[in-house]
Amino acid sequence: MRRLNLLLVLVLLVSLISCGKSPQEKAMDEFQETAEVIITNLDEQIQEGGVSPDSEVKLNMTKIDITLERYWGENNFTYPADINELANIPKFIGFPINPYTGDPMKHIEFGAEPFEGNFTYVPVEIDGRITGFYLVAYGAADIDGEDINGDGEP
Repeated sequence: MRRLNLLLVLVLLVSLISCGKSPQEKAMDEFQETAEVIITNLDEQIQEGGVSPDSEVKLNMTKIDITLERYWGENNFTYPADINELANIPKFIGFPINPYTGDPMKHIEFGAEPFEGNFTYVPVEIDGRITGFYLVAYGAADIDGEDINGDGEP
């Protein structure tokens, strides 16, 4: 009986602690847990090998996107004006590794070179708040056979 009472007290304490959080805080906690699982799975896929450099860039962009969503949840539902503000997020360990250079991926201005394995972050501002963003990933440079619109250029 004493064990049952202790178990009930423990369950009650956990419930009280989580009840003190707003629905948004609870949702953010759940998102954080899910995000950590997804990022771990992406890292495992990359480490197992057999992933092309372009696919690795896409997997890395998913990690950056998840980090942006974390930032959004922790900053009054506003995205960063500058991608480097992600450094303010707990557990942020830097941008993923660029499979083409072996260095961390970096934000580059749209149209800049070298672009392989890097990305462009374009924040969308509405009424003074960053409410969205475009995230553009760059794969390999001109590769024969990748003319997607028939104009003779990749």
